[in-house]
Amino acid sequence: MIYSPLVSSVSSDLFDEWAETPELLIRAFGPGRVELQGRVLTSSDWTYSKSREMLFYLLSNPPRTKEKIGLALWPDASTAQLHDYFRISLYHLRHALGSSDWVLHEEGLYAFNRAQPYWYDVEAFEFHLSLVQLAPEGAAAPLHLAGDHLDRAASLYGGDFLDGTESEWCQLIRADLLRKYLQALVAWAGLLSQDGEYRQASEIYRRAIAKDGFLEAAHRGLMRCYARQGELGQALRQYRSLAALLQAEFDAPPDPETVDLYESLRSGVHN
Repeated sequence: MIYSPLVSSVSSDLFDEWAETPELLIRAFGPGRVELQGRVLTSSDWTYSKSREMLFYLLSNPPRTKEKIGLALWPDASTAQLHDYFRISLYHLRHALGSSDWVLHEEGLYAFNRAQPYWYDVEAFEFHLSLVQLAPEGAAAPLHLAGDHLDRAASLYGGDFLDGTESEWCQLIRADLLRKYLQALVAWAGLLSQDGEYRQASEIYRRAIAKDGFLEAAHRGLMRCYARQGELGQALRQYRSLAALLQAEFDAPPDPETVDLYESLRSGVHN
């Protein structure tokens, strides 16, 4: 799971305002993009791709030793090679960011300096999701409040985490963030559906399905939306399409919950 230092006491409005004038603006959703004082850093700024990857690794983890970072970025290197690769990449990382202050080294541990003025899309994404989880039950207008944060979180997801970077550490975080994104879409669509906004909810369920065609929670939500809009035939076709996909890919039927929903819709019960 990705490391996040964010605290719940910070207001979401303040957190979003940090994105307006950061010295360093970092986007990891998609292929990755780093802007320093409004200028996009290019491969020539980083010198080596691992210098850039080291930045994202430090952002994604608590303070780490040189050895721990080295094993993540160069898993097949010898001990001597790790020492050299680490030293060179750290030098070029600090040089690209214009200051050594961005990477702290204390008691043998290296960390990204979060006291510096920066904004990071993954932290903003996690922050909005944390506010949804922390929202007290029975609060005024909880659907609209939670829906707003889920909307903001989903809008930050501009693509898979560091798309194109195939290091194992990166793939693990990518899978975790994708799971959270899909959960956010399903939860957001569910809130809209509760509020009677079936067409908008359907659009969001379809976004989730386009990202993961096997996400049965999204298929069930879409089936319910179709049924509540009087499109029962479309709801049943949605199920049959899913069932055919699962049969072709896994030689397995849908989950019992999905089958039960299909049977209830066939019998005229729109739950």
